[in-house]
Amino acid sequence: MLISLCSLGIFLFALLCFNKDIFQLNYLFNADTLYIAEFYQHITGQLSQITGWRLPPAPYFFPDLLVYSSIGFLQHYSLELTIYTYANLQILFLFAICFYLSKQLGLDKPFSFLCLLLSTLLLLPNIFFSYTKLWTVSGIHGGAFLVTLFTLSLSYSILNDKDYSSRKIWLLLLCNFCMGLSDRLYLAEFLVPFLVVLIIRVAIGLNDKRYLKLLVLSYLFPYALGTFMHKRLPFHGAEFYLIRSDSIALQLQRLYRDISNLPPTVSWYFFLVSLALLLLLVQSCYQYYARFRLKKQNSPDTFITFFSVQTFLLFFAVLYSSLYVDIETLKRYFIPTLFLPFLATLYYYTKQVNFRKWFVLALILINVSLFAYQVQHPTKKEWQFYPPVVRCLDRLAKNYIIRFGFSEYWISRQVRLFSKTGISLQPLNTELQPFHWINNIHPYHRHSYNFIHTASFSRQKLIDKFGKPDHIETCGKDRIYIYQQALRLN
Repeated sequence: MLISLCSLGIFLFALLCFNKDIFQLNYLFNADTLYIAEFYQHITGQLSQITGWRLPPAPYFFPDLLVYSSIGFLQHYSLELTIYTYANLQILFLFAICFYLSKQLGLDKPFSFLCLLLSTLLLLPNIFFSYTKLWTVSGIHGGAFLVTLFTLSLSYSILNDKDYSSRKIWLLLLCNFCMGLSDRLYLAEFLVPFLVVLIIRVAIGLNDKRYLKLLVLSYLFPYALGTFMHKRLPFHGAEFYLIRSDSIALQLQRLYRDISNLPPTVSWYFFLVSLALLLLLVQSCYQYYARFRLKKQNSPDTFITFFSVQTFLLFFAVLYSSLYVDIETLKRYFIPTLFLPFLATLYYYTKQVNFRKWFVLALILINVSLFAYQVQHPTKKEWQFYPPVVRCLDRLAKNYIIRFGFSEYWISRQVRLFSKTGISLQPLNTELQPFHWINNIHPYHRHSYNFIHTASFSRQKLIDKFGKPDHIETCGKDRIYIYQQALRLN
């Protein structure tokens, strides 16, 4: 119990010190997280043009696109409203799945656990209702995280209750197939770690090995089939794991440098997360030691084993694939590593503390009160998204005949989706060629382009390729080159 309490205290302290500025509104509405919104628009309005899309390595069909499609009709009223509704649905799914998981892990009072989890997140400033929680946005593997929690819950339900009913097996088959089709990070997030847990449970006698083959087939076969189907999609998708030249040692140096350069509160957060993980791992190792060497009849909690293996595999997959670029990588690929240890410490704390009814009722009252306050006092920034670059281009559209232009990738989607004058930007790469990445290739050939948002482009390269602009305007620190003649791409 002492180790669990120490780990819980470390996580609470880490979250209290967590810098609110690390998750900004632009992160909720950046080019990657807006992919689902734009892809849904093409599915519902321009289905004939869908083959021009180049999908991301993880296309996020399930559950991201499925959930977004269920509320897609809201886009007719407000794109921001749709995205905020999606975020709230993800939050509801998170707590519903955590409640189900706590029951399958053997908690006598799962409702108390849920109240503690909800209250902890609500009471911590700028953590829960900032609408920038990692698992609330699409396009950065948040959906895979929720499915991981659900399939983990379902799997523990099967293993603990010895319930191998066809309904649960078919549900497992469906989830694993959909994730093979949607997001291969699920392989490191759930499949391999849980297969390790399954082997351990059979080895220590918690489950009968007769069912090992059935469960392995329920996980691996549908996932492999989903992966096979993904490769045959009629879209120009990208490969999942691109092995680059950066060595693992070089990426580790870059990771250490980036964390060292973070604000002290944020770097301390990552340090404390690692320390809490280590404490839980020590506790897990002691449980195995007590069973095998001290001959105690305890049942090691394989939940800790699961996310310990998961954390190692996520780090290995990202570093081996040379996917680590900057600190944003941690937000994108390590959602489970940032959340599951916190979930585990709350689980152990709830398991060993007998909560009084008045305490649980007080937590419920606090939750309802804080939710009502947030609804009654929203800020303009939270509910409206109109970035300066879009506002500036809309202003220029009143003075110049501009509709279609070019820019870098990170600006283009924001302008296409949030411009109030219908301005559309298509991304170019550094060589000033079409950047066909998570977008549709057809617009490059179907419109006449006459302006460029210079952003990160070399201005000399722009002049060499397109000639001197007829007009130059500024949007913040960037220049807008406007041409009277249509721009030509090779």
